[in-house]
Amino acid sequence: FFKTKLRQNHHDLKTKFRSKSKCKHNSKTDGFIKKYLKNYQSTNNNVKDSVLMDMRRVVFVSLNGLYNSWKKCPIHVLYTSILLLPLKKDWIYNPSKYKTQLTPKVAESKPFMELLRWKDSQNLIFYMLDEHGPK
Repeated sequence: FFKTKLRQNHHDLKTKFRSKSKCKHNSKTDGFIKKYLKNYQSTNNNVKDSVLMDMRRVVFVSLNGLYNSWKKCPIHVLYTSILLLPLKKDWIYNPSKYKTQLTPKVAESKPFMELLRWKDSQNLIFYMLDEHGPK
């Protein structure tokens, strides 16, 4: 009963969010998750169903922590995760210009930058260093 109710609540929230949000999804940004899913499925075919049915949402708060662990994350964790990162939005769209702020290894990782842009297209990334609110 509890799992069924939880799934229904999760479904209701997703439906409500989709109807109210102005998501920037398109086939270009979704290409990241499709590529990742194909690679993930080919290397992790022994993942338990119970892991995939976990309805909790992961929140990443460290850029380096995310960078060091994202390739090992199950696909559903990356898909639903929220990123609260000490970044400015401009940095992920111009990483070569902001190597010092991002660190060279992060800025030069095209797949990782693609992940950040994809999460931005989902509206699931919060840029801590951007100014928010009225100016």
